[in-house]
Amino acid sequence: MESRTIIKRARAAMCTMMVTIASACSTATPDVPAPPRSTTAAPVVEQPSYISVPVNVRVLELEKALNAQVPRALWQIDEAKKDCVPAQRIFRGKLKITPDISCRIVGAAVRGPIRVGGAGEVLTISMPVSVQVAAKDIGHVLKGETATAAARVRATARLGMTAAWQPTAKIDIDYSWTKVPGVDLLGQRVKFGRKVDPRLQQVVAGLERTLPRELAKLNARAEAAKAWNKGFTVLELNAKNPPVWLRVTPKRIAYGGYRVVGGDIQLALTATALTETFVGPRPEPNAPTPLPPLAFDRRTGNAQLYVPVIASYAELEPVLMKALGKLAKKGITIPEVGAVDVQFRKVTIYGTDGGRLAVGIEIHAETPRKVLTPTGLVWLTGVPVNEPGSRVVRVRDLTIGGTTDSPATNLLAKIALSPETQAALQEALTENFERDYQKVLGKANAALASKRTGDFLLSAKLTDVQNGRISAYGEGLYMPVTGRGSATIRYVP
Repeated sequence: MESRTIIKRARAAMCTMMVTIASACSTATPDVPAPPRSTTAAPVVEQPSYISVPVNVRVLELEKALNAQVPRALWQIDEAKKDCVPAQRIFRGKLKITPDISCRIVGAAVRGPIRVGGAGEVLTISMPVSVQVAAKDIGHVLKGETATAAARVRATARLGMTAAWQPTAKIDIDYSWTKVPGVDLLGQRVKFGRKVDPRLQQVVAGLERTLPRELAKLNARAEAAKAWNKGFTVLELNAKNPPVWLRVTPKRIAYGGYRVVGGDIQLALTATALTETFVGPRPEPNAPTPLPPLAFDRRTGNAQLYVPVIASYAELEPVLMKALGKLAKKGITIPEVGAVDVQFRKVTIYGTDGGRLAVGIEIHAETPRKVLTPTGLVWLTGVPVNEPGSRVVRVRDLTIGGTTDSPATNLLAKIALSPETQAALQEALTENFERDYQKVLGKANAALASKRTGDFLLSAKLTDVQNGRISAYGEGLYMPVTGRGSATIRYVP
């Protein structure tokens, strides 16, 4: 009897001690300081990009200039000709049986409207010419006969540019009679083409001089300088959460040829520009530099742009809280403790030193039979990682921010470090990053599709996109994204 009494008293004392411990642990909070917040800003990425900068001139402007320069009345003829109708001969030309019949050739040529067109690298010019020629005082007997004729002048020009920004043109000009001038006199056909041809050739030669002169008036250098100065700009890629900016700084400009596109003569220039991506406040554009000497390069307008994807910590917190809420309903089993009822009450996430991620989780836990019922804030730190090209984010080297001698604190730490909690953390990061990735790229493509800054219009499309490795900075989890595609900058006043 006495031994049984001793055992009962020992059990009662142990229970009293466990209840006391449980009571003490139920209000325990981990005495672990929060990791320091990182103030490191996301990097400014600098990368040269090749951006096509076409300078357009309306074909109509050149057409107007040519029509203004070339007179409508091209020439007039008033010449005497001794042999309008040559003498008739026999015996192999030795015996003349009729005399040469003289006349006066009087006429004029008038041009129609000059039309300019073309496609690709070839500029075409077309000009109709109408001729009226009369043979008068025929043999001093007949009053005369009048002939009408028509010709068409055609020119093809391959355009170029010197290093001094002076346009050049390799021109091939010809003409053809659509109706040769001639009359019937005394039963013979008399053609006046030989008399008219030299005059028409003069018109052709004049057009060869006029075309390069009018092209020079287009002042390609001045237009290129305007586009160059406007190229020093800052473009908005994302308005908020977070704001993302692209600063463009031209470095070099190269000539890639003329092209006739629709109703435009397009001077193809390619600018090598430094593109810098900023996250946060809008940066100031760099001051324009003078237009550099013209280089020669037929490189296409491929662009390489860097667009960061940043997952804001404030946006990550409710996502992780939701994932932990699902986990709480399932419960967590801790080795040597058993199934634990868990409530996750608050999540705090930020970047800390060493490129690590700090995760603070406020936990309330109840062990079986409520031996321990602690509530406290546990801090974990880990390194966010992903493979290049993958948006699957994992947290490596997840560790507790510190340890104490408190069993309650250690229980909360085990819950935070459990495979279930780590899986929830990684799932939340992965889901959020995929959503942010698609959202930011969609906004960037929309912004670059047609972005006007003053008289300057940027059009770009990212077609080949690759992302790099994730890292933690002060403003969020940062994933660099390289976008390659086509880009043009137009001066459109």
